[in-house]
Amino acid sequence: MRMETYIRKSHGMTAHKVNEVKQTDQGLEATVERYQGRHLRCGGCGLEVKVTRGRVPQVRRWKDLYMRETPLWIVYQPYRVQCSVCGIRIEKVPWAPRYSRVTTALAKAVGVLAKKLSWQDVAEHFNLNWKTVAQIIRWIVSYGITHRKRK
Repeated sequence: MRMETYIRKSHGMTAHKVNEVKQTDQGLEATVERYQGRHLRCGGCGLEVKVTRGRVPQVRRWKDLYMRETPLWIVYQPYRVQCSVCGIRIEKVPWAPRYSRVTTALAKAVGVLAKKLSWQDVAEHFNLNWKTVAQIIRWIVSYGITHRKRK
């Protein structure tokens, strides 16, 4: 399996494709593009949107899990979408929650390891700031509280 296919399938990208994976001085960078004709989702409400309003001016980067001791970054320039409910918003990307600069896969790995180790040790293991680890744990706890099932 090619690395591009692995990244796309592991992050649930259906409307996006990985164009190339290149080695840089910061690690591996996976450049992501949108499949033409696929509908995007609103970043506010998550509804499928048909109308786009161009792209965000700056390219965004999300830190992902390491690939054999090499950091992996997902690089993408998101679209602005016209939602019938929310108005003009940034599209929802499937690999990261809103306002986050780390992927969901990295956040889950941080959450699992933070149960056993201190936050400082987790931060050193994933080469993150301890404040980023604290923010990830806060997001995981709030997600768990809102999605728990009561008997």
